[in-house]
Parts: sequence; structure tokens; C-alpha cells
Amino acid sequence: MACEVESAYIQPTDTRPDPTIQVAQGIPVIDLSPLDSGDKSQVNQLVEEVKAALKEWRMFFVVNHGIPADIRQNADEKIAQFFALPLEEKLKVQRDFKDTLGYFNKELTHNTKDWVEVYDYFVNSPVELPANAEADCPKMVTLANKRPENPLGFVEACDAYGKEAERLGFRLLEVIALSLGLPSKRFQAYFENSGSFNRVNHYPPCPSPSLVLGKGCHTDASALTVLATDNVSGLEIKRKDGKWLKVNPLPGAYIINTGEAMNVFSNGYYESLEHRVVANTNQHRYSMGFSFGPASHVMVKPLKELVNELNPPKFKGFMWGKFYRSRRNSNFLRLNAENLEARHFKINQ
Repeated sequence: MACEVESAYIQPTDTRPDPTIQVAQGIPVIDLSPLDSGDKSQVNQLVEEVKAALKEWRMFFVVNHGIPADIRQNADEKIAQFFALPLEEKLKVQRDFKDTLGYFNKELTHNTKDWVEVYDYFVNSPVELPANAEADCPKMVTLANKRPENPLGFVEACDAYGKEAERLGFRLLEVIALSLGLPSKRFQAYFENSGSFNRVNHYPPCPSPSLVLGKGCHTDASALTVLATDNVSGLEIKRKDGKWLKVNPLPGAYIINTGEAMNVFSNGYYESLEHRVVANTNQHRYSMGFSFGPASHVMVKPLKELVNELNPPKFKGFMWGKFYRSRRNSNFLRLNAENLEARHFKINQ
């Protein structure tokens, strides 16, 4: 990363960080151990807790999640080693407009560069995706992970962690299905052989954190995101009342939030979480965000069980692969239009 703030990083005045915002209090902490208890009443209580958390906060901390501590620790260590490599070494696995996997240090959100460098990889590689985001383009392409040679063990550590994050994602989908009054496996088929990816982030110290964002304000192109953070604060969330709050890390826990696909599947019952990341002057910050999305061919639309005459569909359906492609393209190009979001498919009631 650059050691000074280039103009491309500087946020518009109305989107710059606010140093006066407060730390969020009362974010739900959800214990997943009832899923292994065999106690139906405990599972029912868990389901109600998840429902309340997602309705009010659109996120929660999860503990007793089942991701082994040694797998997480190994991934953390290898990620820090990778980002410490010389730039020319990282650029050997650089991603581009056509192939959106690998290393990148010019990420855009809403046409402004983020103060971050990332490495993206599919949890199940290779993956078939639309060649572009155009609605009438039938061409598909196959993308495979770019595998850096260094540091030794990086690829294996990332793969092991990605599989654990995906396993947790499937467990959470079952709970969310139950919270919507659906069979626990209702979402399963949509997510088999999906193009879900894990993004590892490095937010370097910034000389002018009041002018930039580590990651601009956005909602996630996922159904669920499993976020692992270190002990350095940076995440900020936007509540339903429009108020921004800081989220301090909870050791040993993961942050779960809803994304655009779940917003549509649930017919707006579980909205997407709007969030951002702020920079700081003297600490390196690392995180891993597993974006759990449907398979590319899935038509994302309100589930039929959740719509009726009194609650008609709030969204038009869209092909997930096209949506995903459009969102990924906006990371590379300055667009003349807004980043594609679920709200662009809303049906006027």
C-alpha cells in the first residue's frame, strides 16, 4: 500500500468516518451448542434468538460455532505472512477484470478506492460463472483459484479454513430456515456447489484515516457472511434507524450478517446489513470474510412459502451469477451507475 493518501482514496465529505460514533451495546451473542444437544426445546430457543437478532440487528456474534481454533490460528498466521511479502511477489497472483480471483490492492467501493489489500479464493474451485453481467449473455467461463507459491502452507491453511466456514454457513442456513417456518434443509439445494468465496483482508496503517475508509459502505453479495476478525476494531454497522455504531471484536466469536440473497429469499423479512470498515494510524488489521452465496445458476427470488395475497413478492427474481458478476465488476471499474443491490429489483407495491 502507498505510504501517503492519494486522491483516489479520499472519500466524499458525506461518507467520511465519524470519530464521534459510539460502540454498539447489546449485539446478540448466539450459542450454537444446542444444535448438538438433541434437545428440541433448546433448538427452538436458539431459532427464536437468531430470528430476533437478524430482525433487530441483521447480525450477531456466534460462539460454540465448531470451527477448530488451530485451523483458524494457522490461517491467521499464513495470511499475515502473505501480506508481508514484497508487492511483486503478491502480484504474481493478481486478479483482474476477467478473472476476479487472487490478490488485489486497488479495490473500489462506490467508485472510491478502499484502504485495503485483499486475496480472494473460491472455497470450491473451479467454479463456472457467466462471462459477464449482461442479461442476454449466455456464455459461461470457468474460474479457478490462483495459488501463490509463498508463503509455504498458505494455500492449505486457506482451504482448510474455507471448508470450516462453509460448514458453519450450512448449519446457520438450517437455523434461519427454521426461523422462517420452513424445513431445515429448505436452502440446501440452492447452495450446493456454489461459487462462495473467502476474502482475506489486510488494512495497513493509514496516515490520514479521517479521509478514507478501509472498505466503503456496502451490503454483501451473499446470503450470509461469516466474518473472522483480529483484535483490532474497525467494523462499523448501520442500524435500521440510520445510526452508525462501532463493533468491537469478541474473542473467539465470529460475526454473522445477512446479505442481499437472504434479503430476497426471505421477501424482505431479513434485510441486508449495511456496513463499512474504518482505518487507523498505527495498527495493521486482518480479517476473513466468507461470502456464502447460492450457486451461479440459481434464480434468487422470494421463496413461494413466504408469499401470499396479503404478503405479495417484494422483489423480482434475478440470476445469482449475473448479480455476482456485476458486483465484482464494480470492484475494478468506476461506474456511471450505482452498485447493483437487491433494492434495484424491488417491486413497487
